[in-house]
Amino acid sequence: MSETEVVRSEYKYLLEDARAVGIRERIGKLLMRDPHSGEDGYTVRSLYFDTPDNRDFESKLAGTDDRQKIRLRVYSWRDDMCSLEMKIKKGDLGCKKTLRISRADAEMLIRGEFSHLLNYSDVSEDAVRFYTELTLGCMRPVTMIEYRRQAFIYPEWNTRVTFDDRIMCSEADFELFRDKPLFSPALQGRTVLEVKFDRYLMKFIRDALAPHKLTRLSVSKYCYGRPVYYL
Repeated sequence: MSETEVVRSEYKYLLEDARAVGIRERIGKLLMRDPHSGEDGYTVRSLYFDTPDNRDFESKLAGTDDRQKIRLRVYSWRDDMCSLEMKIKKGDLGCKKTLRISRADAEMLIRGEFSHLLNYSDVSEDAVRFYTELTLGCMRPVTMIEYRRQAFIYPEWNTRVTFDDRIMCSEADFELFRDKPLFSPALQGRTVLEVKFDRYLMKFIRDALAPHKLTRLSVSKYCYGRPVYYL
């Protein structure tokens, strides 16, 4: 059990799958592949929480400068541990707080039982903050999102470039640890490109992306993962 906090810049782009292939090949020649990625990437599954009045969703749509999201994240339905994460955005900068909790405790969160988070206060000063946000916000699961991620890394400024595709979502099935949840396609035929770094984006990476004339967007898989509510 541990807690970490990371403050980073994050650029996002939404691409057609066919266009993403060429960019991914180019980045793959310049950066190292994340050792967890493998040749075909890895699965990411996240369960997002929100308040009854959808505070975090609405603040994202409104483009509020200061906003946050809370989610549970696993990389396999067989995982015994789970990451409880809070992403806080302030303009272009992002801060992610992470608390590692057990599978059993994650299942309690999904049921709306939050008090056990206080048991983690001796290993993480943010455990109380997670408990407070979830409790005072009367937060509950609202959507689960799964996708394939292919990731590339460069050590300078902790640079990370990711390509997320095969994005699926569910606003009804919140079984985070189920083998095959009931998902529906989201962002069909599209790939989300994210470029993350601590202070500066290396010039050779900027130069590699420049010919593609990419347009930065405020892309949120969370928002696209709530089509029923959004529509």
